[in-house]
Amino acid sequence: MERRAIGGLAALVGVAAIGTGTALAGPVNGGLYVGLLPAYGTANYHHLRMRLHNHGAAIVLKVARNGRTVSVRFSTSYPVMFCVNNEFLKVQSSKPARISKSGTFTAVINDKFLVQGGAPAITQTITGHFSGRSVSGTIYTSAGGCGGVSQYSAHT
Repeated sequence: MERRAIGGLAALVGVAAIGTGTALAGPVNGGLYVGLLPAYGTANYHHLRMRLHNHGAAIVLKVARNGRTVSVRFSTSYPVMFCVNNEFLKVQSSKPARISKSGTFTAVINDKFLVQGGAPAITQTITGHFSGRSVSGTIYTSAGGCGGVSQYSAHT
C-alpha cells in the first residue's frame, strides 16, 4: 500500500514537471517583449562582422492575448541595416506571425521609403523562440549590399 502511494506521488510529480516545462516553452499571453537591437552582425558583403546601424532602436514583440500570434516592429523610423542611411522610412509594415506550440515563429517586416506601391526597399525576416518571459532569435535583413544577419533577445 505504501509503495503504491509513493509510486502515485512520483507519477504526479512527473506530470507536474512536464506540465511546467510545456508552460515555459511558449510566450506570456498578451506579453510585451522589448530588447535593444544588436550593435553588430554578419553582413552579406563578404560575410564580414560589421556594425549594424540600428540608431539605438529596440525590437518590440507584442503577443496576442490568446498567445497564438506575435506582432513584431522596430522602434525607429530609420532603416535597420548594415549601411549608413539617414533617410526616414515612410512605411514599416508587418502582419502578425503564428506562434507554434513549441514557441517558435517567423515574422516579416517590409520597409519602404515611399508610401506608393511596389516592392519594399528592405525586407527583414525575424525568427525567434519564446521561453516564458524571454525570446531570442535572428534578424535576416534583405537590402541588397546592405543586408545581413544579426541575433537579438528581448524580455517582458
